[in-house]
Amino acid sequence: MHGTSKKGGHPTNALSCAACFEQLEMEWDVNQKNPALQAKFQRPKGCVMHPIMGDLNDWQFIEVTAKAGQVNEEEVVELHQNVLTSLESKAVLEVKEDKFGVIDTAVDAQEAPDGFYLVQWKGLPFTLQEPTEVEGCDGGPMPAGTTVCKGVYYDRVTRYPGWYEPPVEFAHAPAEPKLFWMQMITLGNVLVSKANPAIKVGPPAEALNFHNMNKANQVVRVAVDQMTLIKVESKIREAMDRVLWQEEDGDEEDEAVENYVVVEDDDDDEEED
Repeated sequence: MHGTSKKGGHPTNALSCAACFEQLEMEWDVNQKNPALQAKFQRPKGCVMHPIMGDLNDWQFIEVTAKAGQVNEEEVVELHQNVLTSLESKAVLEVKEDKFGVIDTAVDAQEAPDGFYLVQWKGLPFTLQEPTEVEGCDGGPMPAGTTVCKGVYYDRVTRYPGWYEPPVEFAHAPAEPKLFWMQMITLGNVLVSKANPAIKVGPPAEALNFHNMNKANQVVRVAVDQMTLIKVESKIREAMDRVLWQEEDGDEEDEAVENYVVVEDDDDDEEED
């Protein structure tokens, strides 16, 4: 199929066939930094339009830069919000109850040595019916209509990168789920594998928190390829502000009233256990 973008692709002439659509389904090569060289954007073999269109149906990539004094800030913010909304919709579709999702954050030696938080979902996404306090949104209650999901944090096992254990809970006091804003979710469904103490797969019991000593089979590992995917997804969000739009007093124009972020970047804590 056929393309222009900061950098981005756009069809020169958007005429597509089954071969074009099939090629666009190819995976993105994270090691190829030049989008024009991605396999999915090459001329498809068997394209029925090629005899007619020739190279006019190829993807074309351009660099778009803003000119001083000619940037419409409202449009820029709206475009950012549109991207975030799209990413939010993707995460909502990925969520499965009792499976895991991740929230990207700065590397923190104590709280997030792998550079993300692992969350186990305790339900499916839903919209708030009234203003409600939401995890990580310190600007006050999130408004009705915000899409959220209940989940619990898993704790990183000290000195075992990629391994996570259940949160502190007891029979009489189970871990209380928190509400997470879906726009903060990096991946709605990250694949994990479970520890198997019987064949010594996973951290030893003594490496776990005391309340998990007899729950070693509930410890999970985020695979290396999944951690790479998390890093790729987090790059997409690096330049994006998480902006909450709200209409006030009947105004026709939306106003960005708050900029919510999961955590602030802390360049001082770069250690990893």
